Amino acid sequence: MRMGAPSIHINHADRLAMGRRVRAARIRAGLTYAQLSAAMGVSAQTVADWQNGGRPDDAERRAKLCELLDVTEAELWAEYETALAAASTP
Repeated sequence: MRMGAPSIHINHADRLAMGRRVRAARIRAGLTYAQLSAAMGVSAQTVADWQNGGRPDDAERRAKLCELLDVTEAELWAEYETALAAASTP
């Protein structure tokens, strides 16, 4: 039987903080929504979702985004990683 990913909860303030970091990193990298979405192969709406606290679902996409923005996953999504670790602890 395959077990799914643990269910986690990220509060609104933490989502906003993560989104602000994604936006700031995009601006520091000198990329517009359109440029980042084209480089990532996603819609501008997806980039907007990330800037509102969302996070790419797959590891390859997260790695590519971090590479383009010259940041680590921990820098962008520390609260998510903390919540995931807490949910994974028995």
